Amino acid sequence: MKKVLVLFFSFFAVLSFAQTEADIQKEANPDQSIVIDNSQYAQMWRALLDARESGDMQTYQQIFSQIQQQFSDRFVGTPLSSTDQALIPIDKEPTTTGYLPDGTNWTNELKIFNGAIGVSTGGNPTANRRMIKLIADTLGNLYAACVRNWSTADTMSFFKSTDKGFTWTNFKDIWAGPGLRYQGFDIAIADTANGRWKIGIVVSLTPVGGNGYSGKLYYGDMFEDGTNFSSVLVEPDSGITGCISPAIMTDAYNYIPAASFWYITYQRVDTTTGITQQVVAALSSNGGTSWMQDTARDGFNDYQLDIDYTLTDTFYVYVLLTNNVTPTNENLRLRYIRLADFGTAAIWLQYNIASTANPEFDGMMAVNRATNQMAVVHTTTVSNNKNIEYAYSLTGKVPFTQNVVLSNAVNNEDRPSIHSPENQTGAFRVAYISNGTADTVYYKSTFNIATFSESPTLVSRVNYSSSSLIPSVCGFSSAPNSGFNGGVIYAGFGPTNLYFNSSNLTTDVEDNFVSLDNYALYQNYPNPFNPSTKISWQSPVGSHQTLKVFDVLGNEVATLVNEYKEAGRNEVEFQSAIGNRQLSSGIYYYQLKVGQFIQTKKMILIK
Repeated sequence: MKKVLVLFFSFFAVLSFAQTEADIQKEANPDQSIVIDNSQYAQMWRALLDARESGDMQTYQQIFSQIQQQFSDRFVGTPLSSTDQALIPIDKEPTTTGYLPDGTNWTNELKIFNGAIGVSTGGNPTANRRMIKLIADTLGNLYAACVRNWSTADTMSFFKSTDKGFTWTNFKDIWAGPGLRYQGFDIAIADTANGRWKIGIVVSLTPVGGNGYSGKLYYGDMFEDGTNFSSVLVEPDSGITGCISPAIMTDAYNYIPAASFWYITYQRVDTTTGITQQVVAALSSNGGTSWMQDTARDGFNDYQLDIDYTLTDTFYVYVLLTNNVTPTNENLRLRYIRLADFGTAAIWLQYNIASTANPEFDGMMAVNRATNQMAVVHTTTVSNNKNIEYAYSLTGKVPFTQNVVLSNAVNNEDRPSIHSPENQTGAFRVAYISNGTADTVYYKSTFNIATFSESPTLVSRVNYSSSSLIPSVCGFSSAPNSGFNGGVIYAGFGPTNLYFNSSNLTTDVEDNFVSLDNYALYQNYPNPFNPSTKISWQSPVGSHQTLKVFDVLGNEVATLVNEYKEAGRNEVEFQSAIGNRQLSSGIYYYQLKVGQFIQTKKMILIK
């Protein structure tokens, strides 16, 4: 049987390079049949999600325990112990680097890390190029991560800035383990209880000296200061297939910590050829301890993955991918599924994110949580010249407005990244590479996703960029109640050294692109706040509406609205002093219910 399997996968790898016209048509226009799974598991899964949406944590925990007991075979994940030789934290004293005077913006870039940046050895047709990442928590603290050392790529380093990027502290290093190297990684951050943040990490580790395809997939997490690190083996390599090039995100912004999910996607590839066998999506509803897997797509060589979600009237999970079913004409595909169908017999649907015959690749997506606007940025080759284009949706659903030009200079431009801050209404930021005599990094931002009309800003003012790695962009709160910044990290030429630059951007403005034909709950402003904040929402119909505030444990704190409201937009002020009681600082959630529409958002009270 083992020999038969080996022959099958070898044969499949050959087919992946030589697709027929029928295969090409099947890839572009797959079966989109709606499948409804009414199995016991599917019904319990939907009941679990209903309990999560309603905030009934007792029922939620009961159903989750039942699912784990009755369907244990659907979960994967093995916690690592101190004796396991993988993802080993390195004890070290935090060190601080870099300095910029307060108030500086878009000056000469600051060096966060001095030394060689690790590169990936795995990927077909190209090696993984996402080896650095910049993220921020909702208070504006910045976190940067990179893999170190060209040849060994065996250490991941984490840096933190609490002063808008002016100074950085290397607070955590994680060694891959003996004989292992990082093939790829991604990080995301979630607010937790007691004013702490959790950094979630997904990595692929491959053997040193190998071809970069025999990857084992791990999840790890730690507090924002590097303490409490733990890790889980999500999927080992099978000898025939390995796991590479992962991406991660969390829905913790919309749910209390006990009900937040983590989501990852990765390639399951042939360990000889690197050809993708399946694009896997997985989610964890218990903080990363165990994972439920689903196949977002199989049968094609898909790569350059990204994952995100939208929460409109329906919760959708999206996986973005590139494929080369026609080697000279790469294509972007957006696969998506309702969260209620994740892991069931239902199939993932597909939307083709670009509508021209030009090659598209280097895709990345972002969602603005305040508006549910969604954007996908990518590189497009037009007449042998690489340009930056994007597609966007004002509703967080397909279809998208496609092939919008972001930059089309005469020189090649590629490797874009995109970000939209969770707590800044309507803002999107993009960084990309311009290929001249040397590679330079540029930045653009907008509050109107229909256009990036402003001129690009040069980020790499002194030091040229790496010719292989993708820069990472991030919007972040500059200080409580005083606006937002945009920051970019990039690897210098070599790749050597990790650099940061940033700008001061316009204070949060009201978005004008949410149609009054839709339900919408807006992000409170200001956020964080003290002592009061305003909450806005809209409904396309007149109906009984409730707006309530809860603490992180799900206890109701206040009822702001509980009455009939006419169709249109409404606003209410929330005071942190309720009667004779002053609320303590921390995270709170506000939830709007209008008929069947239910949406929850997070806000932070500071002192």
